[in-house]
Amino acid sequence: MDPYAGFEKKSLEPAKIVGIDPGKSGALVVLQQGSIVDQHLLSHISPKHYLDKLKNIQAIFIEKAQTMGRENARAMFSYGHAYGYLCGSLIDIPAKVYYVPPVTWTSKIHALSPIKYDNPKECSLFVAKKIWPTHDFRATERSKKPHDGIIDAALIALYGWQWLKNSYEAHK
Repeated sequence: MDPYAGFEKKSLEPAKIVGIDPGKSGALVVLQQGSIVDQHLLSHISPKHYLDKLKNIQAIFIEKAQTMGRENARAMFSYGHAYGYLCGSLIDIPAKVYYVPPVTWTSKIHALSPIKYDNPKECSLFVAKKIWPTHDFRATERSKKPHDGIIDAALIALYGWQWLKNSYEAHK
């Protein structure tokens, strides 16, 4: 699959890559040149209205929805409904949208950790802190702990940025 099908091939450097973790405590993170330039909790914004205002979005990477096995039918229906609404709201955004299975991005990103963790959230936090040591991953200034949704959205965006950069280099 050519990630550049449908738009002109250009450098990724000025472009913005958006990562979205669509979960219950989901978030949206914007990367530019590998740096986090913006972050929002999905519960606090309308992704469509926010993304309409952003300029120069190269691509949007969304964690693909999947069943977790331990959730009940009502919870899965609610999640699927919210996920469908999010995906539908991005239809007219002029950027390529990629749906990335959790196992795909986590296997690549967690491989950056020299330490093997039993808890994938701990591994994600370790990698995020290693890549962006000064970034504040808390949801608000009053929060005491880093926010899982923000960390995951940042790492999904990083996965997308690396994937596009590798694809771009291969097509030069």
